[in-house]
Amino acid sequence: IKPDSFSVYIIPHTAKMTTIGMRKAGDRVNIETDVLGKYIGRHSDGDGKEKASRITPEFLEEKGFV
Repeated sequence: IKPDSFSVYIIPHTAKMTTIGMRKAGDRVNIETDVLGKYIGRHSDGDGKEKASRITPEFLEEKGFV
């Protein structure tokens, strides 16, 4: 995320099953993020880089993500 833009990753299933590929710059869209992405965002250092002490495979398993 930057002040005037952001990037997203679209999984192949979403690309295949939606009209996202028909969108162009400036189009309005509804973006729904997954729960895991939100959780990692809350435990990151602000630029998307994971804090090694917070997000581990054990942590994700304990929270039911793995």
